[in-house]
Amino acid sequence: MTISIPVDGAEAWMLLGILALPPILLGFVLLYRQKQLGIASRVSLALWPLIILGSALFILVAVLLVTLEVTVDEKTLEVNGIWPYSAAVDKTDIMTAERCSPKQVDQLLATRTNGISTGVMRIGWFSSPQGRKIYAAKGTRSESVCITTTSGFDLVLTPASATNLQQELQHR
Repeated sequence: MTISIPVDGAEAWMLLGILALPPILLGFVLLYRQKQLGIASRVSLALWPLIILGSALFILVAVLLVTLEVTVDEKTLEVNGIWPYSAAVDKTDIMTAERCSPKQVDQLLATRTNGISTGVMRIGWFSSPQGRKIYAAKGTRSESVCITTTSGFDLVLTPASATNLQQELQHR
């Protein structure tokens, strides 16, 4: 079963703007103003990689945000997208799979250890106030599924339908 994780449009644009627009804009401004700034033509050639890098980064992040999804099968739970994660999760590894409100999720994801956090969108590894490791793939303020495992970490996933994911995990 594959379940998509929607990403809030404003959050996605904010992330894209923070990561990709500065090198693109800087490159174009320097190219446009090269005569006023006294930049030699060979230096302006060095600006093109900056513009290309910014554009490639913009496209890469946009594609990864659009493809964010969770796949659950017999023995695996896999999150694809900007911060991928895969785990062999047997039925016995999942202690609980409960729906959580956005407020509960905000309290759980207290500290980002490795990933992206832009307010609503949180993808990657976090630490709870109790010190437990949590992998999160949250793109909107919708209801999430909080999964407690026996493997030493928890999962917080915000699919389009929290009920469908919860039922899929409980009936395996």
